[in-house]
Amino acid sequence: LAEFLKSSFHPSTSQLALTSVAPYIASFACGSTSGFVADLLEQRLNFSATAARKLVNTVGFVGGAAGFLALSFVAPSGGATTVPRGSLVVATACLTTAIGVAGFGASGGYWANFGDLSPRHSQMLLSISNSVASIPGIIGVALTGRLLSQTHENWALVFQVSAGSLLLGAFPFMFGSSSRQCFDDAPESLAAKLLVADEAAVEPVAQGAECSSQNAT
Repeated sequence: LAEFLKSSFHPSTSQLALTSVAPYIASFACGSTSGFVADLLEQRLNFSATAARKLVNTVGFVGGAAGFLALSFVAPSGGATTVPRGSLVVATACLTTAIGVAGFGASGGYWANFGDLSPRHSQMLLSISNSVASIPGIIGVALTGRLLSQTHENWALVFQVSAGSLLLGAFPFMFGSSSRQCFDDAPESLAAKLLVADEAAVEPVAQGAECSSQNAT
């Protein structure tokens, strides 16, 4: 973000410091309130956990995508010149909206959903998810640099791709569930359930064999 603001708007050092930190302050504030909003939806408005997570996550991701899309109309679009099409203030407002609202969706949406799926193993699920999610962050830096190089500093395209990735992430979440999963059970409880399932599956087979024996006689 600092590189985008610096290369596009050439702010002073104090301006760059303020505009670079503003989106993350917004992300912290929005992320801190999203859990409260999700709880309010469940306790006061009788939303199910699944409905609350989907609503918070969708608002955050779609709102973040809208902020990045708005920023793409302000950022330089490449070509012979790299002149921005808006002011530093407008660009900072778009960035702050995009990152702040996306943080709202993340904290009260898919992050909190790990605790719904498995209170016993939520920390392991979250660590696996974050490990996989770090891969795009690593690759994305190199791809962004290559994209800017080949498009003559087309920052507008970069933010359009960012908006698209948020929308792509919001879509499959709409079809999920926050129901507690069977693997969250204690080992002995899970083993008992599997044993019951095995017995239920074996019983029809035994009955079928008995019927076949009677027919043969």
